[in-house]
Amino acid sequence: MPGMKRWKLLPGALRCRARRFLVVRHEDVHEVSGVGIVAEGIRFWNGKAVLCWIGETSSVSQWDSVEDAIRVHGHDGRTVVEWLDEGWPEPVAPDVAEKE
Repeated sequence: MPGMKRWKLLPGALRCRARRFLVVRHEDVHEVSGVGIVAEGIRFWNGKAVLCWIGETSSVSQWDSVEDAIRVHGHDGRTVVEWLDEGWPEPVAPDVAEKE
């Protein structure tokens, strides 16, 4: 379209989009956040993840990976990730994408 700016895409950006997920807690060990859906999340094309915690004291946190976030907040398997976008590609490391 005339007048529209063309953006340069980073390597891997077209092959791997953000993927949404929920953080679901089956048992609240600390009796703070309750059970059920406790956070919404997004995993980006490079594997980084952002969580938006649900509750009276809501916050947003960023992580190097979904696995890192669950390692901290998973309470030994009592909290799990439920993916909302199935079948999407896994993250692509920038150096790998540049070589392809």
